[in-house]
Amino acid sequence: MGKLAKRFISIVCLGITLYIIYKNIKPEIIFTFNKEYFIIGFIFMLLYSLLEAIVIKHILKYVKIDKSIFSCYKYAVIGFFFSGITPFSTGGQPMQIYYMEKEGNIPISHSSFTLILLIFCYRIIIGLFGILGYIFKFDYLSNIFNNNQIWFLVAIIINILNTAFWGILLFSHNLTNKMINIVIKISYKIHDKLGKFTEENLLKIFDSYKGCSKFLNKNLNIIFKMLFIIIIQHILTFGVPFIVYKGLGLSGFPIFSMIILQSLLVVSSGYIPTPGSIAISESLFLLMFKGYFSEDLIGTISLYLPLFIYGIFCSVWINNLPDKEKAKVLNF
Repeated sequence: MGKLAKRFISIVCLGITLYIIYKNIKPEIIFTFNKEYFIIGFIFMLLYSLLEAIVIKHILKYVKIDKSIFSCYKYAVIGFFFSGITPFSTGGQPMQIYYMEKEGNIPISHSSFTLILLIFCYRIIIGLFGILGYIFKFDYLSNIFNNNQIWFLVAIIINILNTAFWGILLFSHNLTNKMINIVIKISYKIHDKLGKFTEENLLKIFDSYKGCSKFLNKNLNIIFKMLFIIIIQHILTFGVPFIVYKGLGLSGFPIFSMIILQSLLVVSSGYIPTPGSIAISESLFLLMFKGYFSEDLIGTISLYLPLFIYGIFCSVWINNLPDKEKAKVLNF
């Protein structure tokens, strides 16, 4: 299939997707939306990725890699976009690692360490806020989900286990080494070439990664700095729907309730194998907040706008890669 045909199909698919998403939105509602709130919400979205870029730059600097804030901003945006379009939000970090290596010549061991530390701190914050949402809004969830809110508790437990796993990778070399050996043994059982390839690459990455991890164990204050920044980042991103809520001229929904409910939503949707995590996030959002928005207005709240804008950014940056590397990304 030629490039022109691929682009045509992509444009058609994009058009159909946008039509499905926005077909029920009444134009008059958009035109009455307070433009000042729209600008504030857009700034919040940009600041969210900027703060993540600051965190990435901060960690890379600790492992003796100096990157511009713009480069780190690209890594943050690429992670956001590919997490939003892949099942379980699994595509963000692998694409970040790949792009950091090809665009920034950052060793996989160092980029892996950076993103694992970022995931670990993010999971701590999202988990804590999610637990608050489950506790303080338990009755509200019971009414909406007909006493099936137990699944939110299951998601919280999975998130705790997930956080513990990333913590092991960061702080326990012995357990990490045992897990790597298990992966190597399984690879050899599948095929000798796969086992050899896995052993050579994983051990090489782990040897470099250990140096970063040992440094972290001696400088735990880094984590506290990151947690503080991620809390601000968290409030910004989950403050966007509140800004939209106010921009529509609504009131009565406390921002704290909106933030903790969205945290619980993200904790839950991250483990549901939909084609993209953003899809289930939006579906749960519509269910969870229908008590605060009228049917005419709730369709106006779309989580796809940041994804759409960041998708444009990513396409430009990926297009600037060498043709060979660009083809690998497009086939990701």
